[in-house]
Amino acid sequence: MAYIPTTTDLADLKASLEIAGTDKDALLNLLIKLTGTKALNSMNQTVMPDDFQPVLIEMTHDVYRLREAEKGEQVQTVSSVSDNGQSVSYKDSSFDKALQQVVSVLKDYESQLVRFRKVRW
Repeated sequence: MAYIPTTTDLADLKASLEIAGTDKDALLNLLIKLTGTKALNSMNQTVMPDDFQPVLIEMTHDVYRLREAEKGEQVQTVSSVSDNGQSVSYKDSSFDKALQQVVSVLKDYESQLVRFRKVRW
């Protein structure tokens, strides 16, 4: 059974991604639906447990960031900031590094998914 995103899911994801407006709502809802369905399948559940909702948002956030990185947008971190000269420098993070971070986080999700998993006979 496919997961149906709620308005709370969308609002929480947009807040975590710092996205305003409705331009990306269709994409975000699709990502929530796909991620939620994968989570439900992994947990052998038909209804999303309320306690899992924050984890679902975090997982979907990572899926969105990975998707953006795959499109060629660099995931960058600030390496230095100057106050008086108002200069900000970024250090490039390669796609491989971003992917490794997501894989690491997904391993964390697996342990969280197990907590909600129902045993099948």
